Amino acid sequence: MKILNILLLLSVSLSLKAKTFENDYLQMLIPDSWTCNVQQNSWICHEPTSKEKIEAIYILNAKRPGPDDNFKSFHNVLGTAKTIRDASGSPVSSKVLSKKEVFINDHTWVYAFHKNSEIYGYNTQYVTTLDKGLSVLVSLSCTEETYSDYKDIFMKSIMSLKVKQPKPLTLDQRNDIKKINPYLSPEYVVGNLEPKKPFVDFKNPKFLALIMGVLALGLVAFAFKK
Repeated sequence: MKILNILLLLSVSLSLKAKTFENDYLQMLIPDSWTCNVQQNSWICHEPTSKEKIEAIYILNAKRPGPDDNFKSFHNVLGTAKTIRDASGSPVSSKVLSKKEVFINDHTWVYAFHKNSEIYGYNTQYVTTLDKGLSVLVSLSCTEETYSDYKDIFMKSIMSLKVKQPKPLTLDQRNDIKKINPYLSPEYVVGNLEPKKPFVDFKNPKFLALIMGVLALGLVAFAFKK
């Protein structure tokens, strides 16, 4: 399994330009032209663009594990189809195309590949794990029509994932958490919450729907509660 993972990573690394992204709890490769920023306790990464429709996006979440954070619940959540609305507002059932455990950098993750699980017309890959006292969820989404363009890029990013030992939250960070969402417990949130100028247009309804959909799944899988 280790040899297979190494070969997969090497096979896509020769032709794809990437850079290392690193925050308080995670390290991974992202496309060279992408940037990342903090929005509502999540790291959001994608290529800055003025296009109406965002082609691809990564969303990174982490927190201290709660009672519902375990591999069994990860499998249950990521293995369950969802009902969303298409462009006309009609209900559409999502498709779980794949779900399995994968070995990445000497650690076990739960991987799932969904179609139409967040917003209609998008494919989303999820990887989640427990490591170094953290519950981590990474989602990688792209439009169906661009999937062939991004599948190798997504694979390279997934195979590069490494969870880091988080630093204790500062008093300012704990206060920032209370300002952002008074219902979140600081003990369950990890990450750099320093406010930065947004690089994305949150007035874009399609982008906002994608963000909220992915975060919704994250909240289901990572129930931010004591």
